[in-house]
Amino acid sequence: LLVSIAYIGSATAEVITMWRPERLGAWQASHMDMLAKLTPHLSRAIQLNLRVGEEQRAHHLAGEALYRLNCGVVLVSEQGWVKFVNKAAEAVLADGALRLDQRRLAAATASETTALRRLVASAARDGDGGSLVIFRKARPSLLVFVIPARAENCGLISDRRGAIIFIRDLEQPPRRCLTAFADYFGLTPAQLALAW
Repeated sequence: LLVSIAYIGSATAEVITMWRPERLGAWQASHMDMLAKLTPHLSRAIQLNLRVGEEQRAHHLAGEALYRLNCGVVLVSEQGWVKFVNKAAEAVLADGALRLDQRRLAAATASETTALRRLVASAARDGDGGSLVIFRKARPSLLVFVIPARAENCGLISDRRGAIIFIRDLEQPPRRCLTAFADYFGLTPAQLALAW
């Protein structure tokens, strides 16, 4: 069985070639009838495989772009388990003002940790979220902004509900780094302005 897929513009065409060993003789009418019945199922399987592959590539590219974003981004489940940390957020975690505590995001103080986790729960369960300032000794603060994430809108989390945490280091000059992701994550203009 040989399957060829040709791309013509934005459309695809499948070419299915079936080989029969010479020792089995020529194709018979009964064989052709069986293949005619099988062909739509093979075609559907190929189409589904292509669609899954395209979605996987899109999610991979989105994840890669998000990882390279110069604004800290952390994706968490409804329970607060960290699912994704981008490069900028890794630098913030290494700095110590925010950290991972048993796979959950935590701050340096208990009160800030409680406030942060309350925001995550609010975003994941109720669709609210909000912002929080994380204070650092002798350095400018971190602005943490939490918004809801839904699996149907964000292919980077497998949970039904979760939250996206944007971390802005106020020591760094502001950059308009999130524009490309505003539509992807469904940010409103006000949410985007705060995340900047």
